[in-house]
Amino acid sequence: MMTTARAALATMGREWRQLFRDPIGLGVLFLMPAVLVLVLSLVQDNVARSIGQVSMSFLLVDPDCGDLGRHIEARLHDANITTIRRTGDHDLTSEEAIALVRAGRYQCAVEIPQGLETTFIANAVASAQRALGGTSEPPPLAPPLAIHFDPIAQGAFRGAVMASLDRALAAIETRARNRALAGALDGRLREALPPGLVTDPTTFLPRLDPTWSDNSLLTVVNAPGGRITIPNAAQQNVPAWTIFGMFFIVLPLAGSLLRERQHGTLARLRSLGVPSAAVVGGKAAAFLLVAAIQVTLMIGVGLWLLPALGTDRIDLGTSPLALLAITSLTACAAVAYGLAVGAVARSYEQASTFGALSVVTAAAIGGIMVPLAAMPHLMQSLALASPLAWSHQTFMGILVRGEGLTEAWPQLTALAIFTALGLMVASTAIVREGDR
Repeated sequence: MMTTARAALATMGREWRQLFRDPIGLGVLFLMPAVLVLVLSLVQDNVARSIGQVSMSFLLVDPDCGDLGRHIEARLHDANITTIRRTGDHDLTSEEAIALVRAGRYQCAVEIPQGLETTFIANAVASAQRALGGTSEPPPLAPPLAIHFDPIAQGAFRGAVMASLDRALAAIETRARNRALAGALDGRLREALPPGLVTDPTTFLPRLDPTWSDNSLLTVVNAPGGRITIPNAAQQNVPAWTIFGMFFIVLPLAGSLLRERQHGTLARLRSLGVPSAAVVGGKAAAFLLVAAIQVTLMIGVGLWLLPALGTDRIDLGTSPLALLAITSLTACAAVAYGLAVGAVARSYEQASTFGALSVVTAAAIGGIMVPLAAMPHLMQSLALASPLAWSHQTFMGILVRGEGLTEAWPQLTALAIFTALGLMVASTAIVREGDR
């Protein structure tokens, strides 16, 4: 009786011989994701550079809950920007907002520092007194609004947030100065003009000093550890279409199982005492090697080919171990899914239709074709059911947020469970096929 290890090696060799008998199909497995990365990265890179406005929503932390925060909120609302102030039954705290951004729940949190409104008013009064030729104490430095970006937030989003807040602050600043100046002029005019003479002091407004203070009213807070990385088209598309290419293994892998079932190969192997684990293990090993070649090719595209064509180079992050773990588990999950589909399907038509449709659907809702942040909330919730989303979000966390194994373990665990279930379904189906 053939040992399990020898049977698995023999199965793997047979799978590779079958793959090389169809060089066109094998080429599609390798070239399809590479072509998709090239085309979409070049297109999205150009689009990302040309976008000037995006619709958005973000968290707003306002410990003073004063007029300044309400004015900022109203100005942003005029620009079609939604602000979220509360979580549960209380206003957001700085710690809660930063935690939600770091977890990827929101792309941005804006924190209005305590006492900023008082500083605004003091600066406005000092500016009015200087404009009228008077003297005043040096105004206090205004603490800047702190902007906490999720490192995954796209450059266009960052620019739109900064521009919208800058416009909102400029409008509020001008309004505060004019009110202070009008009040100062009104007091002087009442002293200088005869009683009963009514005038509009705002018609005498002098030219305002365009500078508000020596410090900026806006600052971007660095990501933890000082790492600031804006995801480019390569960082979105290389992992996305690598995952898609690995899961598209479902078609040749399911087809291989179905051919062996139709030709009676599985039944003969079982009658010879070949364990189902050897059959499943041999096929899995063969297609894991295919997945490894896919990953190597795609990383090469992101590191060398895309920069040669004028786009940004992919950044592989700071945790090679986490990157290896998610790549390996994604390949295992893809192979296990292909084995399960091939073991359950009754015909090649069923396997090809269901396999292709399920992978494309999982890719569509999983952030492969369109970044999750650009999807409505319903679609973002549906993404929780997609193993491609688990993998892609982990890749983005490692490549862009600088995360490691500590942050990636929930998705890695989910992919491991998904792999185990797929292998269990495939082994059970092969055993039943041999017992018929």
